[in-house]
Amino acid sequence: MALLETIRSFIGTHDQDWEDEQLWTHHELEITMILEGSGRFRLANTEQSVEAGHVVLIPANVPHSFHAVTPIRFGVLLIDKMPAHIQSLFYSMIQGGEPRIIALKIHQSIRHDAEAVSANVPIK
Repeated sequence: MALLETIRSFIGTHDQDWEDEQLWTHHELEITMILEGSGRFRLANTEQSVEAGHVVLIPANVPHSFHAVTPIRFGVLLIDKMPAHIQSLFYSMIQGGEPRIIALKIHQSIRHDAEAVSANVPIK
């Protein structure tokens, strides 16, 4: 199977106070990047604020949802059947099988590039 056949992607744009209609669960790994605005990332019993520049890594089969606090735009990759060595890299970036939020920071000397901040934003 070609790599492009294993990746689905979309960009979601929503108004303030939009909410996912349910907790979503799927067999693909998910990478979501908040492009504009702010919102809440929810698991069954916890939630965490997300904002532009945050990347959310979500393992397969973890119920989750997103909710807008301000108008929000985000890009989503749903990745299925990736090679084992690449899948192990994804899981090495998360802890205990739980989603992880990574904050990207604009580099002060280069206005249009971003650099990853290694600190994990804990989900409370």
